[in-house]
Amino acid sequence: MSESEEITLLLGTGCQRPFVEALVSFADKYRSSMTSDLVQKNRKLGTRALIRIARRLAKYPDQADLHTIFSRSVLAEFLPA
Repeated sequence: MSESEEITLLLGTGCQRPFVEALVSFADKYRSSMTSDLVQKNRKLGTRALIRIARRLAKYPDQADLHTIFSRSVLAEFLPA
């Protein structure tokens, strides 16, 4: 999916444009840093995950600490069940 398509989709959640641009920018950098082996094993920060984050930001704009949100999204697999 292209960046403009992702931005349009995320804006549809009600999330503010600065947050959407930050989400897409970080996701692009994160995705490009992963090797092809890692992408196939565990696809993190896909469009579905970005939609979940954008919905949360739209619902709770006062809790918009992107560093914490990204940390939880990316490192969630290491938490105990």
